[in-house]
Amino acid sequence: MTFTAAFAWLFYALAPSWHFILIGGVIGSLCRIYIPALNAMVMDSIPEGRRGTGFGIIFLIEAVSTTPAPLFAGLLYARFGLVPSLRLGYTLAFLLFASAAVFRMRLEETLRDPVKMSWAELLRTIPNSVVESIRVWGRVPRSAFAIFMVNVMNMFSFSMIEPVLLLYIVHDLGISPGEWALLATFLFIVMIVLAIPGGKLIDRVGKKRPLLLSYLAVAPAVLLVLYGDLTRLFLALPLWGLVIVLGRSAISALIADLVPTEERGKVLGFGNFFNLISSSLGMLIGGSLYDRVSHKLPFALQPILAIPPAFLTLMFVKEKVRVSE
Repeated sequence: MTFTAAFAWLFYALAPSWHFILIGGVIGSLCRIYIPALNAMVMDSIPEGRRGTGFGIIFLIEAVSTTPAPLFAGLLYARFGLVPSLRLGYTLAFLLFASAAVFRMRLEETLRDPVKMSWAELLRTIPNSVVESIRVWGRVPRSAFAIFMVNVMNMFSFSMIEPVLLLYIVHDLGISPGEWALLATFLFIVMIVLAIPGGKLIDRVGKKRPLLLSYLAVAPAVLLVLYGDLTRLFLALPLWGLVIVLGRSAISALIADLVPTEERGKVLGFGNFFNLISSSLGMLIGGSLYDRVSHKLPFALQPILAIPPAFLTLMFVKEKVRVSE
C-alpha cells in the first residue's frame, strides 16, 4: 500500500486538471488501509511503561524530518511560482514515499504465527471482518471505546479548520506565503522541543492528565489565531504544539495500554474507518461554514468542540494500573 500511495502522488504532479487530483486523492485514501497495521506494529514494539516517551520520540523524528519542508516549499514558491513548485513538490513526495516503502520491506512482523495473506480470501472475509471489528469492543475495556469516541471527535473538530487554516491566515490576517513558511517551520521546532518532555510527562503522571491539559490549551491557541497577527501567531504555535504532542502521544499510549496485542489491528482498523468519515465531515462542514457563514466560525467552534472529548476522557477513561516491578 505504501508503494501504491507513492504512485498516487504522480497524479498530483502530472495533473492537467482537478479530475486527476481527485483520482490521486481516492487512490491515496484507499492506501490508508496500511495505517492500522503500521500503528499496531509500533504499539507492539514499545514496552509498557515507556510508551509516552516512545511515542514522543516518534513524533520528534517526524517533526525533525519535516522541519525543513516549509522553508523548502517557500523557496520553491518564491523561485518558480505556485503550480511549478507544487508539481516539483509532489514529484519529491512520490520519490520519498517510494523510498519509505523500500524501507518498510525490512520491518519485522510483531504478530505471533501470522497466516499467509491471500487476496482472494481477504475479499471473501470482508463481511466477517466488519462483524468481528464490532464484536471486538466486547473483549476490550470500556475505556478503549471511550478513547475511540474521543479520537473521532478530535478528528472532526480539527478537520474543520484544516482546509481553511491557510486561507484564513493568508487572506484574512494578511500573512504572506513566506511568513507562513516561517510559521510552519517554527511549529515543527516547537514540536521537537516538546516531544521528549511531553512523552516523559505522560510516563510519569499518566495519560489522562496530559490529554486533558491538551484540551485546555485549545481555547487560548484558537483566540491567538482568530485575532492574530504575525506576533500572535508565533505565540499560538507553542500552544498548538502542546495540543498535538500531548494529545497524540497520550491517545496512542492509552490504546497500546488498554488493547491487547491480538485485538489491536481490529480496534485500529475500526477506528481508522470512522476517523476518516469524521474527518471528511469535518472538512466539508468547516469549508461550508467558512464560505457561507463566517470565516471565523470554524475556529470559534474549536473550544466548544473540545468540551465533549474532554468530558469523556475525564469521566469514562480509566488508565491501566501499572504493576511495580
